[in-house]
Amino acid sequence: MLTDSRIKVILSIFMSPMALKSSSIVFINGTPLADNVFQSHIISYLKILKESGTDVSLLSITEDSDSKSEVCESNRASIRALLGNKAIFVKQPPANRGFNPMLKALKPALEKIRIEKSPQLFHTNSYLTGYLTLRILNKRRREKMLVDFKGILPQECLYYDPCNLPLRIARYLISIKMEKYICRHADGLTVVSNAFKEWVVRKRGFAPQKIWVAPSCVDETVFKIDWAAREEIRKTLGWGDAPVIVYNGSLRKWQLPERMFELFTAIYKNNKDVRFLFLTDDLDGARRFMQNTATQKENFHLKSVRGANLARYLSTGDAGILLRKKDIVNQVASPTKFGEYLRCGLGVIATDGIGDYSRIIREKNFGIVIPSRLDKANLEEAARWFLNHLGELRKGAEARSYWAGAELGWAKNIQTLQQAYEALITEKP
Repeated sequence: MLTDSRIKVILSIFMSPMALKSSSIVFINGTPLADNVFQSHIISYLKILKESGTDVSLLSITEDSDSKSEVCESNRASIRALLGNKAIFVKQPPANRGFNPMLKALKPALEKIRIEKSPQLFHTNSYLTGYLTLRILNKRRREKMLVDFKGILPQECLYYDPCNLPLRIARYLISIKMEKYICRHADGLTVVSNAFKEWVVRKRGFAPQKIWVAPSCVDETVFKIDWAAREEIRKTLGWGDAPVIVYNGSLRKWQLPERMFELFTAIYKNNKDVRFLFLTDDLDGARRFMQNTATQKENFHLKSVRGANLARYLSTGDAGILLRKKDIVNQVASPTKFGEYLRCGLGVIATDGIGDYSRIIREKNFGIVIPSRLDKANLEEAARWFLNHLGELRKGAEARSYWAGAELGWAKNIQTLQQAYEALITEKP
């Protein structure tokens, strides 16, 4: 969560002549309460918006996974404390029943907020929430609609959904339907990269001046270099001043886990002192991959950490791994771990074609970008680069951290949203 002092700094940016103080905004959330980013991306955003003087309400669609776990209850309590009766939670019916049950569940809550708050703008944070809201309100809608596109959902469903091909195709077609409907009827969009903006303009004919680029942000008050933690954790693990490669994230197939462990092996062959810090919730999966690497198992450390503790462990490393397939999903993406790596001082070993970030790594000299085919020669090139540039990586840690805080932090993200809100609310018919 953002500290009060940081909120004051952000508010100085957020306030403007219009200041949104007379505005009423409804944020419609589809992020599950149990999601890792709910606190930093949903609660922090709502707190900043409320502190700006804006009348903000929340309509949050919850899933079966949003059970009475400690995390869910804590997040729900935080929302209640912040917004009181201006927060409404609506349980989402099973997706396999189609749109009609979802529309039926959402409509009463949406109409209630609409009557009581007379909002000027609805801001939805997903394809589904955007599509459902537009379907319910569009015929008589006078409010503005801003929809977030966090990723290119149809292709994500087709390429990466963990289900059989007929079901992936069905989800792809349904997502295309939502995407086209949103692009016909929404007043504005936010996307996570300039590459995504160009794609939406080209493929859907959406007006470029109505699209705002807001990359996946990092909470700069949580993610920052922790030099004391670096020294403490290295001492505890017995790593001393050894070169340390870090990976943070899942083992889903778009993360190319097989190639990642091959990269570890290539680095190890060049320097037996190198250490690998693997931060993931899928510890069993990581162990299975680790068994197939030609490295000493003692050179690995596997751990599941989140939040501030994650930042402490990231600070232990020298470079982070960001490998992706070169497809349209990743070409428009904005992986959160990129900002987390840089903010904690790490350089980045990445493949080409990752949203705007592969270009930024090259331009800013933040690491190395290698071809996404990741053959043996490319992996060995990355290994040599890391070992040959270790000193430069460590010297550049503070500069990378500063850049990430300024360009990928909440302050920049909020400033972009402010521009979108003001442009849409003040727009003349």
